[in-house]
Amino acid sequence: ILHKSDVGGVALDLADADAVAGAMRAMAGQLGIRSARVEGYLGDRG
Repeated sequence: ILHKSDVGGVALDLADADAVAGAMRAMAGQLGIRSARVEGYLGDRG
């Protein structure tokens, strides 16, 4: 089982909503190659 950080499923220091949306699109593209099913995203303003 691969960890989310090993397959590009973690994004840090996203400055605004556009950056978040871009990161989500990138993750979906990267994870789709591995036939993973994306059920949702989790965000934290830390």
